Order: sequence, then C-alpha cells, then structure tokens
Amino acid sequence: PTLLGTLFNPGFFSVHEVYVRNDTAYCANGNNGLWIYDMKYPSTPSLISIIDFYPENGYNHSAWLSTDSKTLAFTDENHGKGVKLFDISDITDPRLFSLFRSNLLQVADPFSSDGSVAHNPYIVGNILLLSYYHDGVMAYDISEPADPVLIAYYDTHPQNTDYYSYNGCWGL
Repeated sequence: PTLLGTLFNPGFFSVHEVYVRNDTAYCANGNNGLWIYDMKYPSTPSLISIIDFYPENGYNHSAWLSTDSKTLAFTDENHGKGVKLFDISDITDPRLFSLFRSNLLQVADPFSSDGSVAHNPYIVGNILLLSYYHDGVMAYDISEPADPVLIAYYDTHPQNTDYYSYNGCWGL
C-alpha cells in the first residue's frame, strides 16, 4: 500500500472507525466527536465540519450515511448514551434530527451508566439497523428522521439481565 495522505488538525488524535462515501470521510474521533473530511485530494485533505458538542456525547464510535447523503447516524460507545441522527443536507452545518435509545431490559434510568450501549449503525433505504451489545439487533424506520420508530428487533443475548459489560452483538 502507498500512503496517500495524513489527517491532521489540533484536537484530531485518532480514528476509531471511519465511514467513507465517494470523497468524504466521516471519522469517529473517540472523545473528540465526529470529524468530516473532504478527501478529494488525499495528500491535502480538508476539514469540512466537526460534530463535537451534541447531547449525550461520549466516545464517538461509528457512523453511517443514508442513501441520499442527507442523514447521518452515529453512536457513542458508552452506557446510557443515545443514538444520534443528524441532518447533514448542509454538510458544513450539521443539525441534530433526533436522539433515541434501546431499553429492552427496562432499566430504571436508561440515561445512566446502567443503560444500554449502541455499537454500530447501518442504513439500508429508510431502515436504520443497530447492533446493541446486550439488546441485539434493532431496526428503526427513519423515513421521518426526527421521529424514528422501532419496527423490529432480535435479542442476540436473551440470557442477559443487565447492561453491565459488553456482551452480545457487536455488529451485523
């Protein structure tokens, strides 16, 4: 492999996972949020925008883009943090559509460190598929991104009784 370029900016330390579509990279930068880069010229990548001040931010883990490139789903790999859907129709000014979470185990405070942990999002058409460590696979209809609707789930770890640890589904 040949090195084509390096991403560098103050505050940008590492990429946990990256989603790339065409010449745009959506970089999960851990505790520093989600950074979006124009990679048209890999030797001189340019920063498009940063999503780092958002509700329930944590360890930014992974992201996925809708087919029309207008909706971005991402997760923070922390207990009790919700899944975020962002309107990126203006990629230079991302706006939060919605924030939601699974609570299959019905813990008393799903926003706390007792809450579920979303891991990886994938969008197929208007369906957001999510892997949750303890709750398995969740499918949400996001045709109205401001109001996602749970339409199906499959519990891959039914013997689970709480959200402690990281057992269960890591990906789809």
